[in-house]
Amino acid sequence: MYTTYKCSPTVSSQTKATLTINSFQKGGDGGGPSECDGKYHSDDLPVVALSTGWYKGGSRCHNNITISANGRSVVAMVVDECDSTMGCDQDHDYQPPCPNNIVDASKAVWKALGVPQDNWGDLDIICLVSVLYDQQYTPIVEAVYVAGCPYCVLLKDLVKGLMLGLRTELLFMR
Repeated sequence: MYTTYKCSPTVSSQTKATLTINSFQKGGDGGGPSECDGKYHSDDLPVVALSTGWYKGGSRCHNNITISANGRSVVAMVVDECDSTMGCDQDHDYQPPCPNNIVDASKAVWKALGVPQDNWGDLDIICLVSVLYDQQYTPIVEAVYVAGCPYCVLLKDLVKGLMLGLRTELLFMR
């Protein structure tokens, strides 16, 4: 019997997450098509699946997240759920349920982060969060500063993304 989760840790400056590798292509180890759009996605595109709690019932679909590790950053689009409630069936490629703190990333994400291929698999990262609001005080962007953090220049990318009409939501760093 496997542990299952219906929620993920609350995102704060200390939230620990694990970056894992997944195939989003047809015939890959990701199982069925992506939850967000019912399609398969090339592993050459920076796409991710989030644990059930962070996936928020699809409300983060097609939002961009910024992942930083190994001194680099990459923007990836949320296209799928890494199901923390079910597994071990055909839809989940007979894999066990995901833990509740997973950012499951395509090969393109790992390549962009410059992680040597023999180190692909699991990488501990920390989630960073803050919120920017639109004129109706609706949250648009979540991002966080960590004092002395070399990755805090990412806020500039968030603002730039807003100006371009992108929805950027979560930041993860190592």
